[in-house]
Amino acid sequence: MVSASKTRNRALLKAIPDAIFWIHKDGTCLDYQPPKNFTLWAGCRNPGQKLQPEGIDNVGDRSYIGKKWWEIWPLEVIQQCREFIERAIATLSEQLFEVELSGKDCLCSLQFPPLNSINFTPYFPSIHEFQIVPSSDEELLVIVRDLTQIKQTEAQLRHELERKALQLHQTVLALEAEKAHRQQIEEILAFTQFSLNRAGDAVFWVNSNAQFFYVNEAACLSLGYSREELILMTIHDINLDLPKNVWSDYWDEIKQHGSFTIECYHQTKEGKRFPVESTVNYLEFNGKEYNCILARDITDRKQVEAQLLETKTAAEAANRAKSTFLANMSHELRTPLNAIIGYSELLQEDARDIGINDAEFLDDLRSINTAGKHLLALIGDILDYSKIESGKMQLFLESFDLDQAITQICHTAQPLIEKNANQLVVQFSGEMGPMYADLTKMRQILFNLLSNAAKFTRKGKIEMAVTKQLRSAIPLPLNPEQESSPNDLFVVFKICDTGIGMSQDQLDNLFQAFMQADASTTREYGGTGLGLAISRLFSQMMGGDILVESKLGVGSTFTVYLPMEVKLPQPDENDWQEPAVSPGAIGRKVLRGDEVLEQSKP
Repeated sequence: MVSASKTRNRALLKAIPDAIFWIHKDGTCLDYQPPKNFTLWAGCRNPGQKLQPEGIDNVGDRSYIGKKWWEIWPLEVIQQCREFIERAIATLSEQLFEVELSGKDCLCSLQFPPLNSINFTPYFPSIHEFQIVPSSDEELLVIVRDLTQIKQTEAQLRHELERKALQLHQTVLALEAEKAHRQQIEEILAFTQFSLNRAGDAVFWVNSNAQFFYVNEAACLSLGYSREELILMTIHDINLDLPKNVWSDYWDEIKQHGSFTIECYHQTKEGKRFPVESTVNYLEFNGKEYNCILARDITDRKQVEAQLLETKTAAEAANRAKSTFLANMSHELRTPLNAIIGYSELLQEDARDIGINDAEFLDDLRSINTAGKHLLALIGDILDYSKIESGKMQLFLESFDLDQAITQICHTAQPLIEKNANQLVVQFSGEMGPMYADLTKMRQILFNLLSNAAKFTRKGKIEMAVTKQLRSAIPLPLNPEQESSPNDLFVVFKICDTGIGMSQDQLDNLFQAFMQADASTTREYGGTGLGLAISRLFSQMMGGDILVESKLGVGSTFTVYLPMEVKLPQPDENDWQEPAVSPGAIGRKVLRGDEVLEQSKP
């Protein structure tokens, strides 16, 4: 009977999937029963010692009996178990706790593969449950159960639940976003419907059969039909310029281009026609094709356009009349002025011949001569600006030596510069080469700038530097009307003075006609304010421009950019052109001292 009971107990112990240790209260291991494939890491000193599964009946493996439990268990287990074992001995109560081991500190595991497995790995995390049961006042029963699989399964389930919960949460959020999006779409549709019904422009949706699919309230009001009446009508009923026989071609054209704007006429229910501007858009919606037409009544705009056209025609006629009047008056004014200038010169010569030395008399003659020439120059400026303003100023292009032209211009301006005790410094290479441009207008530009510098500078220095640069290196925007290339060559005239200078406010009005820096400048220095305006317009006509930099009380720098080879823009066939005047009809006279550059023009 005892043998049978012992056999049953052994079988029962072998069936339990736990490691069982019988421990004396002094810490001595009295006996132990390992489960199958149980591996003990003895104090982390002898890893891989495999206990035999036969347990207490295996006399061949009794090496742990008689040793202290802290000599055969891992250090991490010792540190955590000591408190619970001492409590169990003191209180004779059962203690239950868990220990998590990793790596080489693993105490035991039922998940170890067979030792002959090629994938065998002796170190991996494990979780064990320790149950300490006092069997008597002297002994303790320590049961160690491997919970690694259970914990891993719980963690996997917990992770799966969290993942499912996250997916559910994301699905809920997506549904809520979809719901909010649908609500937004419904609100937008409602608002769009509301806006279309109250829009100022008429809106028509037309299908491929020219039938109205939708019309807004503005369409009903503009045509005098109810919405029910319009829905039963076609586009041909309100647009008589669009007959049925051209509708298919019209539809294909809209489908091809997608959108365009036209002007046509709509007819009301009472038969009244009025002009509209229609923007037609091809649309596909729910597998069907439509034309969305936005029609705006442009009756008022057409009336304004007609008035503007009439006003423009009258203004052009008045401008032509003004130009004709100025051209005629130029002859009438120049004839007596030339006579006055000529007679004053003759009187000065006669006075010298007969020996009149009356200084006051001679000064009066010179004043008459100077005033006449000044007035003649002013008339010339006004005529030039009038021609430029009306687009009738022409360029007379010719090839000339640029070095020689610069020398002549500086020689002509020298007396004016010396009048206020100024010094003229000219810097250029002397090998500028030929230039193809309007020589007269280039002279007038440079003479105006030099005379301005001389007028507003006293006892100072005036410098003119002449260089050549590529089109790509100059700070001018490209003009689509001028055929220019980045490699085109430009001549740059930089004229600097040490005169009174200008403020930023004065610079803003500098190139406006009949305006000078301010009223005090006009009173002190005189002038009409046309010189700079004409100079800049001449520069722009030749494909260049004039830029200015100035500082009040320091001086000014004017930079003129002109192409070395001026190209005439292509004329507009619709523009009225004044008959060309040959270069031979223009007489030039170079004056010195306080005289001006006179140009006799027809």
